[in-house]
Amino acid sequence: MSRVEEAKTEIRDALLRMVTEDFTGLGELPALLKVLFPELSMEERKSITLEVVGQLLQDRMIRAGKLDDAGGKFIGTDLTADEVVAAMDQEWQRIGRDPHIGEIFWLDTVD
Repeated sequence: MSRVEEAKTEIRDALLRMVTEDFTGLGELPALLKVLFPELSMEERKSITLEVVGQLLQDRMIRAGKLDDAGGKFIGTDLTADEVVAAMDQEWQRIGRDPHIGEIFWLDTVD
């Protein structure tokens, strides 16, 4: 298994564990990749993150959205999985760095 495939598997498994415990900020994924696979570039971290999140959204295993102002309620988006990934990609490009936790989108389990 290549390092990229290993990273995809690792981040997918980690994300599925994290969302069962609490809302998960998109920025947690590239941060985890940076620790586990320090040789990956920002572009590789972004590509892996978007691919994994996109697949889990398509499979309806997670959902994307925002938190309310108090931070206690998840508000799911009406966007399709492809639209969510496109919005994540566009915003990631705009900020020019890995997102911080809470930036761009939050992720949660599907009810």
